[in-house]
Amino acid sequence: MDRHRRFQAFFEPYESRLRAFLRSRCPPGSLVDADDVLQELRVKIWNLLEREKDFENPASYLMRATVSTLIDAQRRAAVRRPEAGFSECDPEACADTRTPQSLAELQQDHERLERVIDQLADDRGRVIRLYLQGFGLKEMARMTRWSQARCRNLLYRGLAELKTGMKGQEP
Repeated sequence: MDRHRRFQAFFEPYESRLRAFLRSRCPPGSLVDADDVLQELRVKIWNLLEREKDFENPASYLMRATVSTLIDAQRRAAVRRPEAGFSECDPEACADTRTPQSLAELQQDHERLERVIDQLADDRGRVIRLYLQGFGLKEMARMTRWSQARCRNLLYRGLAELKTGMKGQEP
């Protein structure tokens, strides 16, 4: 069976349910678009079917993959700033109500965080920066060309050091 037919046989029987699930979790106006997540899921499944042979329970696997893809998309969207062009809300609802003092404190916190990350070992700092940008372990592993286990270990150890370092740098 060619790749396209295999993909259709695996994915299409469940597509409408997956789309309904995603639309229920991504209401209009949210930073995550259900159709974008579904497209990302299609690409994941297409690539997966090149490597894997059979799945015992495709519906279960697809639901887990959908939830995972949605969480990854939500994490990425959470770190995007409205001024960077990713906002989908109306300007009045997104109006910045922060005071100059709160903006200065935020800047100081950001500078403290950068100082602590700079003090981490290079590998840990790299993984921490990717994590703070919203990337998951699979994406980190792909981007760094390290194993997921190595990324996970660097992340957990880096987060522990980051927490300790931020406590030690309190103003």
